[in-house]
Amino acid sequence: MQTRIPLFALVVLAALARVAAADGKAAFELTLGERPDDTDELLAPIFEELAGHGFHTRGTLVADIERVMSRGTIELTASDTLTAQGHVDRGYDAFIEGEYGKAAVAMESALAIYERAPAQLAREAPLRDRQFQALVVLARSYDVLGFHEDAFKMVAQLIRFFPDRSPTTLEYDPRVIALYRKSRSALEKQGTGSLEIKVDDPTSLVLVDHRIVGTGSVRVDGLIPGTHSVYVAPKGERLGRSHNVEVNPRSVATLAVSWQLDGALTTGRQFASLSLPAGATPREEIVAATTLGRALSLERVVVLSVRDLDDRRSIVGWSISINSQTRVFAAVQIEPIMPPTAVLTQLGALLAGARGVNKRGIITREIPLDADLSGNAHSPWYADPWGWGLTGTGAIATGVAAGFAVGARGLRDEADHESNEERRHDLRDRADRKIVVASAVGAVGAALLVSGVIKLIRHDGDEHPERHARARVVFGGNWVALQGRF
Repeated sequence: MQTRIPLFALVVLAALARVAAADGKAAFELTLGERPDDTDELLAPIFEELAGHGFHTRGTLVADIERVMSRGTIELTASDTLTAQGHVDRGYDAFIEGEYGKAAVAMESALAIYERAPAQLAREAPLRDRQFQALVVLARSYDVLGFHEDAFKMVAQLIRFFPDRSPTTLEYDPRVIALYRKSRSALEKQGTGSLEIKVDDPTSLVLVDHRIVGTGSVRVDGLIPGTHSVYVAPKGERLGRSHNVEVNPRSVATLAVSWQLDGALTTGRQFASLSLPAGATPREEIVAATTLGRALSLERVVVLSVRDLDDRRSIVGWSISINSQTRVFAAVQIEPIMPPTAVLTQLGALLAGARGVNKRGIITREIPLDADLSGNAHSPWYADPWGWGLTGTGAIATGVAAGFAVGARGLRDEADHESNEERRHDLRDRADRKIVVASAVGAVGAALLVSGVIKLIRHDGDEHPERHARARVVFGGNWVALQGRF
């Protein structure tokens, strides 16, 4: 069988070799199609257990990936924009008042936000203006505080991002202008360099230092020495990723970007995920994991994913010994009943290679390597949205009918103790009307409830698994709840 796994796994893992190889073990998330919203919550105890056994994973892995290879980017929300603007305003006010420490902290916070949205900065001039102001104030603040090397670096970054713009005496103190000119002169004496960017997708948009330079493979000359930011994004609305490239004077730096690679890599605050097609088979997952292990000279890799297994939503894991090629399969079904955290912890321990693990609640029967787990021809009984809809509506209607019946009984009791005959007749008439309503609503509710239960019992599947309801029973200390979407 020809695998559908692209070579991105090899490229990713080679880029991470300096990160994970020393640990000998690594655990990562594999996303098949769309990443479920509750993935972080579900995998947290397993990753924690694996980390306790020396596996490289989660937040530390994210930081290393973004430092060594590429960084994820965002589109700033209105809240993000206001937050950054607030940092710049407060920083500038502190700068004017001579509180350079406060000014530096505020501008650092603003620049950290802007750094995550290079595409937005390239097209929105007001954001660029704020970024320019933050860099100028931060450079001068560093200089006053005695951090002269950091001040020089900030001016260098200012020139990289704004090669055709400089601070003026209309906006800033002459000492700011002097710092800028002195730093720029020192940089110009070093000479300039060039940067060649080669992207395997000729339609990809390329930005250098938050400025659009072309599509596909491009060359940029006349760059001052230092670290330059390169952003590559596919054609369309999908966000790209940023790369740092060091450019030396009088030389040409090169950056080869595979969008097949960048497009498959996602990093969040606490997760690093490689994506495979929704129809990827277990064999293809193992190929990717094994490639990872060999590229990093690892002893063992663990791959975790959330998907359907035996018509139940499950957490599925593979633990693979790279040298011997032996593997351990383990899974825990999380629907319709969410297992205790202890079971997930034991799953992590089993995949980590611990001995004496309690396997109760853990599936260890290995699934066929060529199985298609992208969806099932027949969804489980609890994944019938119509059945749940009828049952829920029937239950609500029955409850409403019961409420009317109770109200009617209360009115009759009140009428029996009423001495005024006219008032007594009125109460009984109201009670009779409630009884009629209760009977009608109760009959409809009972019919819907029975129909819903029958439909759940006789459920024969849905050919569109993406429409399935998700439900699970969750037990607390003194409560039981049905959780999910319908």
